[in-house]
Amino acid sequence: VRELSYGVSMTEWIVLAHLLWSRPPATGSDDSSLDIPRHFLARAGTWIQWNLVLALLMSIPTLNVYTHGTQVTVAHAMGSTIGINTMILWAAGFSIILEGRPRAPRLLTTALQLTHVALACMFVSLIGAGITKGYAQAGGASFFEAMLAARVWLRGVAVSGALLGIGI
Repeated sequence: VRELSYGVSMTEWIVLAHLLWSRPPATGSDDSSLDIPRHFLARAGTWIQWNLVLALLMSIPTLNVYTHGTQVTVAHAMGSTIGINTMILWAAGFSIILEGRPRAPRLLTTALQLTHVALACMFVSLIGAGITKGYAQAGGASFFEAMLAARVWLRGVAVSGALLGIGI
């Protein structure tokens, strides 16, 4: 049963390959008030792909030994919640707010870019912290020692979280 379920789980790589090769190109629009909502939707699509990659990597038993119950799981949940769901909600909200406006305010586009960069940095920092902690604990380190080893990554989480708050 375990081998069958693993085989079914690995068929998700086919879905990922299809997503990567069939992603539609960005289309321009004469209505610049739609640029921000479309940007949010494009970012949601990117987060879907990154979270699918992370989920597939987490499902590999050899890697799962090191990442299960660490910040890697948090990165996956955070990427899904903020990266996908929130981006879709913001796209819907901004399409209503910016309707009829000729152009999105510059502050909004700057905040949007800061949000995406901070979210990506937080995602990478959480994965780094999780891998560091998992590897340290697999090597026999105590929880405290593992968390000390992941301290640099966790500082990255804190800084990117502050930047994310500013961007939002």
